[in-house]
Amino acid sequence: MLAEDDGLIRANTAETLRDLGHSVTEAASGQEAITLAQDSFDLLVTDIGLPDISGQQLVEELRTAGRVFEVILASGHARGTVDIPDGAQLITKPYSPEDLSRVISELFVHRSR
Repeated sequence: MLAEDDGLIRANTAETLRDLGHSVTEAASGQEAITLAQDSFDLLVTDIGLPDISGQQLVEELRTAGRVFEVILASGHARGTVDIPDGAQLITKPYSPEDLSRVISELFVHRSR
C-alpha cells in the first residue's frame, strides 16, 4: 500500500515499488488508504503529511485492523523531529529508488530474524 498525496511522488514511488517486484495499491489520502485496505498487506509506504490524517494515524488505524505489517514513513523533515511508530522506518524526502530499496530490504531482513 502506498499513501501519498503528491501525484508525482506517488507515481514515481509506485513505479519504483513495481520495479522492485511489489504489487502496489495507491491512495492519495489516508481515508482512501483505509477504504482500499480490504485485505492485509506486507508493506505500507506513507507520507507523514497526508491531507486528512497523519501517516502515523494511518499506521495506527491499519495496525489496529490487522491490515499492515511493515511501515515506511516518508517525510521532508529531519529524522529527529518526526514521531516514528514502533517498528517503522523513516525515509527522508527526496529519496532515490536505491534509498527506498535499501529501507525495504532492511525491514524485511529484520522481520525474518
